[in-house]
Amino acid sequence: MEVDPILSGEHLVEAYQLFWKVLAGYACVASLWGEIQWETDAEQMFLSLEPAPHDQNCPCGSGEVFAKCCLH
Repeated sequence: MEVDPILSGEHLVEAYQLFWKVLAGYACVASLWGEIQWETDAEQMFLSLEPAPHDQNCPCGSGEVFAKCCLH
């Protein structure tokens, strides 16, 4: 089994700076995520996971054939 090398202070500074960049990106996406108006509710998303024959309506409620549904 190979042992991980000990990180130096320099590595920790880089990791800390990268962490803050990622966190800032996440905060930006999170604010946009809350503004999205979802047209599909949780129940429809759950139903879309159910198996369906290729040529029948998709169980997500889109009204499209399973093979051409936007969720698959």
